[in-house]
Amino acid sequence: MKALTVLAALAVFSAVPAAHAQDDLQWRFRTSPGHSHLVYGPDGSDVGDLWFRCRDASGRISVAFNVEQRLGVELRGTTWYDEAGRPAPWPVRVTVASGEHRAALSGQAHHDEARQASFVTADFPMGGPVLRNFTRSGRFEASAFGETAYTPVAPPELVARFIEACEP
Repeated sequence: MKALTVLAALAVFSAVPAAHAQDDLQWRFRTSPGHSHLVYGPDGSDVGDLWFRCRDASGRISVAFNVEQRLGVELRGTTWYDEAGRPAPWPVRVTVASGEHRAALSGQAHHDEARQASFVTADFPMGGPVLRNFTRSGRFEASAFGETAYTPVAPPELVARFIEACEP
């Protein structure tokens, strides 16, 4: 299931424009058959500066965000490799936070060819103080490689709808 989530994120990510105006970014909640998305990004896209995805009623959420860290240096066939010759995706430590609550997660970094940078994904189960505070406050941060995805406060009603769709 984790591999399918990452592959779906990769497929969706490739559809986002390489550059967009900052004022085009907004929080959006969308459902598609069996999946829900909460995105801070451009209109019509399921990805942006910070995006969440879940398989409806799965009890698990995927978070993804952009970083400037570029890991992919060589493309062989359809696979990117880093300086050490390791294929993507690369393991990375991700920190998610909402208010004073923080959690460390295992994540993966992926090469972002359009930006010549990377994006990071991590999966985690429903529940816990970070998601509870995010639902109440709309505040969420995700960090990796010393970079943090800062976004405006998400409308709590959109967060609540997303969390409700993901709950088992």
